Amino acid sequence: MRNLFVIIMMIPMIAWAQVRVAKPAERVDEKVVPYDSTANYLDAIGHSEILRGYIGQEFYVLPKSEAFQKHDYSNFSREKTGYISGRIPYAELAEKTLRVVDVSHGGRTTYDRNYYLTLVDDSNNDTLYFQYPDYNTYFPFLVLGYKKKYEKTFKGKTFLFTGVERDDFSDFNTGKSVHLKPGDHWVFNEIIVVPQTGHSDEIRYLFSNSKGEHLALNEDNMVSKAKMDRLSKKYGQRLCNRALNLKIEIGMPKELVEIAWGEPKTINRSSYGEQWVYGEYGDNCVYFKSGKVTGWN
Repeated sequence: MRNLFVIIMMIPMIAWAQVRVAKPAERVDEKVVPYDSTANYLDAIGHSEILRGYIGQEFYVLPKSEAFQKHDYSNFSREKTGYISGRIPYAELAEKTLRVVDVSHGGRTTYDRNYYLTLVDDSNNDTLYFQYPDYNTYFPFLVLGYKKKYEKTFKGKTFLFTGVERDDFSDFNTGKSVHLKPGDHWVFNEIIVVPQTGHSDEIRYLFSNSKGEHLALNEDNMVSKAKMDRLSKKYGQRLCNRALNLKIEIGMPKELVEIAWGEPKTINRSSYGEQWVYGEYGDNCVYFKSGKVTGWN
């Protein structure tokens, strides 16, 4: 009887010892938004399905000006886990082509909500991990698929200069001053890389005009003439000229505000309309109702 009691007492202990501690499978993001090559940097923070569209794309690592080469490249790591705050020596990455093979979420702690691109250098099978940034100025790549599509779409097409009248631009080939006015006609040639002193944005769009002048500008400095012709028929030349001069007004449609002020940092929607937020600190806003400007600050 005593032996039977001992056996009965042992049964819960045996059952307890058989509890299995299982590690759940990692989350798999199956949905993917295909990369259509119309943007170099994807504004996709918190949306891995958009970033996964980069998989298979080749990234050209932008070089730096000589003065900034000593700072190396940040936000890279050779380790898959952990915060990616280290640096890779400049000479190891500059002007290399890396292929995106994966997008992952989070590091070694549950507090890491960042996304990471897994990059492979096919020339030596080296694997790197890059923390995807919140702003395009910290994106040190030119996506070769984007470059190819942009040049195929716009090479030889006419663009219009947007901005105030100015003389502080220099001819890319001669260094001579170039006078610019809103609406001036320029023809797109190619995307080039020009290391900038003190700035991480080296991607430039090379244009030429009928005078034989050449300018290497940011994409935001120009707008397609074909697009402006379409908008002029839709909204009238006066409003289009306002947009080319970077000015907005009450009643202006969203399409022209985007030309005047560029794409907003964020868009807030409610039953009252939309709020477009501009600036790194969100200190400039444009308000819309039924697709037209009602005010700004």
